[in-house]
Amino acid sequence: MDIEKLSETINKQNLYIEQILLKSIQLIQIMKSKSLSKNEVLIFEYHLVILSNYLLTEINLIKRKKNMYIHLMNILGESSTIINNKIDSLISHTLLSDLKKNNFSNTSYRSQFTENINQLELHLFDFNKKIHSSAPILNPWFNQDL
Repeated sequence: MDIEKLSETINKQNLYIEQILLKSIQLIQIMKSKSLSKNEVLIFEYHLVILSNYLLTEINLIKRKKNMYIHLMNILGESSTIINNKIDSLISHTLLSDLKKNNFSNTSYRSQFTENINQLELHLFDFNKKIHSSAPILNPWFNQDL
């Protein structure tokens, strides 16, 4: 596994998610301007919930890759500033707050969507935490002096 490719992959996936969020907001604005039937609105809301589930899953995967990257870089003895500079989330809290402003006609869809966006915000907060210089928590047994 190439560590540089891992950091590039994480950054590309962050960009991809940001683009999905931007397009979602644009699509919501377009759909609000149209006159839709009740069934069309429900289908659209359902698809937004499915999209938010997908984004939550993707953020979880990116977060795992980031944790693996941090662990590998700590083992290699890289400084925290290098790690912080290589990986950064492009997703802003304003994008997520714009998504939360959407009004749903179906209350169960609204609650699920809001919960997913709240989870995305928590992951984003966790993702953006800066890494501090510290010794790796996990020291493999084969690196320990006998």
